[in-house]
Amino acid sequence: LTAMRDLMLDSNGFIGAIPASLANMTSLQMMTIAGNNFTSMPNLTRTALRLLRLDVSGNRLTFADLEQFVSVPLFTYAPQRIPVPLLRDTI
Repeated sequence: LTAMRDLMLDSNGFIGAIPASLANMTSLQMMTIAGNNFTSMPNLTRTALRLLRLDVSGNRLTFADLEQFVSVPLFTYAPQRIPVPLLRDTI
């Protein structure tokens, strides 16, 4: 998988952490994981160096997860879904 250039996993209903094994995909140029319920992102600094396009919108990621991708030319990160605890009303 180290030679894979495009990874499109949008709107598949994935939940939880994005697998750390994505860090081994150092040839990725495009990654689309939008519209899932990912809650955390591993350190993908080596992968991010070659990315030209990244779409992580529609997940539950934080700024800390996304900060490593600010240099990706076509980076779509918003909107993120509101974490479930914040949806509850408090009186």
